[in-house]
Amino acid sequence: MPNKLLNDFNKSKELLFAHVGFEQDGGNYPIEDGFDYYYWQVNGQVLLYAESKEELITGQYHYQTICQDSYFPQSVFRGKYLSMITVNSIDERTLTLFFLDNAKEIKK
Repeated sequence: MPNKLLNDFNKSKELLFAHVGFEQDGGNYPIEDGFDYYYWQVNGQVLLYAESKEELITGQYHYQTICQDSYFPQSVFRGKYLSMITVNSIDERTLTLFFLDNAKEIKK
């Protein structure tokens, strides 16, 4: 049973990566589930996100720095239904793969 769970987990990661066109480089990066958040990007440098549009628009949001100097060809990977944005972790020592629902993207 534990082996099947791990196999299912890895297969799910592969499906997410394939959806957004991300080719993993062998690194094992943390994944952040941001499907419940509304979000927008500021000049491609900062990801702002909140639980509602109103919170986002009125400045009651969380933010993370979009990683510009990663090993990947881009910082934002878009699929039909979801996007993955590479962000710096809070301590800026590791890269986090932040998945978001495209339907909740706010465009200025």
